Amino acid sequence: MITKNNAAYYMNMIGFGKEAPQNSHSNRSPFYDLLKDCNSEEYMRFIKVYKTMQYVLSKREKLVLDKIYGVDSEIEILREIAKEINVTQERVRQIRYKANVKISRELKRIFRI
Repeated sequence: MITKNNAAYYMNMIGFGKEAPQNSHSNRSPFYDLLKDCNSEEYMRFIKVYKTMQYVLSKREKLVLDKIYGVDSEIEILREIAKEINVTQERVRQIRYKANVKISRELKRIFRI
């Protein structure tokens, strides 16, 4: 079970929350910093929310996010994922974005954030 606080944290990390940092120097979502230490408490908190909410994703969306987040395997970069599923890096970015929108909508629906 996840809490409203954890749901808000997840949304902030993917850049969809009210407190998501706005960095004018980079388009990277804050979750990329979490990936530097996959044993950290923050990473585990992030992944717990992601795993709980996977049910809203298509198989392809889940595959892409699993690889980006390093769920049950090593973290992969967009270029590697694109090559593996035979699409462009831009398409992988689009799939990631669409998956994050789905998860965010469901979190907002459940927790009224």
